[in-house]
Amino acid sequence: MRTRVTIRDVAKKAGVSVSTVSRVLSPQVNDYMREETRKKVLKAIKELDYRPDIRAQSLRGRGTRIIGLVMPDALNPFYQELAYVLEEVCYREKYGLLVCSSKNSITRELAGKSSDGFTAVFCLNDLVALGAMRAVQEDGRNIPSDYSIVGFDNISLSSVSNPPLTTIAQPTKQIAQGAFRTIKRWKKQGLPKKKKHRFWDTKLIVRESCRKIG
Repeated sequence: MRTRVTIRDVAKKAGVSVSTVSRVLSPQVNDYMREETRKKVLKAIKELDYRPDIRAQSLRGRGTRIIGLVMPDALNPFYQELAYVLEEVCYREKYGLLVCSSKNSITRELAGKSSDGFTAVFCLNDLVALGAMRAVQEDGRNIPSDYSIVGFDNISLSSVSNPPLTTIAQPTKQIAQGAFRTIKRWKKQGLPKKKKHRFWDTKLIVRESCRKIG
């Protein structure tokens, strides 16, 4: 396992103070610094493969740049791979990532990153979203003033829930027709040597489970 490199390690290697390294890392600080010093710090950062703790920076008041990932099952290899890839994306975009497991509990998923630490939940499907809405309401919270909830699929129940659910509609008819045509073609021509992926346009259906921004 990779030993975490700290800002003190960078400062020691570059022969400067911790505050100097901090100033190099902070885009908000524009005070005078010798270019030679800046280059030494950047070289040390690269050689040590130093990755700033963005979570700590957020807590120090530099603006919250943290994304929370609540995994239903931390032992599932799929979610482990998802967390790994997401961490790399967050690092490139200068975001922090907090990961925890809900153990397939909707209540834990809503309470996971602290109950006051988020304002919206995007669920993998409408059934999960409806369950999340119920858990929020049973906790005495309001949708959407406390939490915005978004589902995926646009099933019939989503339009009659309380409040009506904002969701992503899939083109079910086109998907079914496309699947049938593909199977019919395979039956006639045989299975293809290479896999082909087909992408369909989705549509955001805005209802009352999401709070307006602004």
